[in-house]
Amino acid sequence: DMLLSTCPHRLCLACAETGGLSQCPVCRAPLPEDRQPDTDFLSRVQAARLTCECGAEVPLLEAASHSCEQLRKRKLPEITPWLGAGRRRPPPAQNRSTFTCPLCQEGNLSRQGLLEHCRQVHADSGQVAAVCPICRAMPWGDPNYVSRDVLSHLQLRHNCDYAVLADFEADEETMLRRALQDSMRDLAASEEDMLAKALE
Repeated sequence: DMLLSTCPHRLCLACAETGGLSQCPVCRAPLPEDRQPDTDFLSRVQAARLTCECGAEVPLLEAASHSCEQLRKRKLPEITPWLGAGRRRPPPAQNRSTFTCPLCQEGNLSRQGLLEHCRQVHADSGQVAAVCPICRAMPWGDPNYVSRDVLSHLQLRHNCDYAVLADFEADEETMLRRALQDSMRDLAASEEDMLAKALE
């Protein structure tokens, strides 16, 4: 199910609930505390149909599994991701698993270790401006961006491991496309499960 939100972005309801999201990860608009599925969006997706080159009308949720002779004959073009002007992939050996505390320079801290260290050692430091070491290590991070309250930033933005959620070799557009494809596949699978249960 998709989350009914105040912003135009579509979010997986289960991901928003289990991830404890309070803001849209794209535009940072606040998410409603009363999480409701976007039934209008679901009905539009279920009603959407695509016309294949073979002339068959295929429901959108079944389009990925549609196969016909014309599709088998067609060779898809090779697609190379474009990173944009001046953007380069990070070197493959970049360390994204250990960090240095931006306040006291204690090093070799995991993401979780950095969060715990800051909670225990720097809890009374108040608002401190510094560069977030986790953001700096990410391919999309700005190594020069100074957060006005780095301790709050760490607690709010880095409660999960990026290694689980992100492919560091892919650009942001590719990751977004994969997330949408995974979401649609999961939606189709859950609908098939509901249909199978209804037919039992």
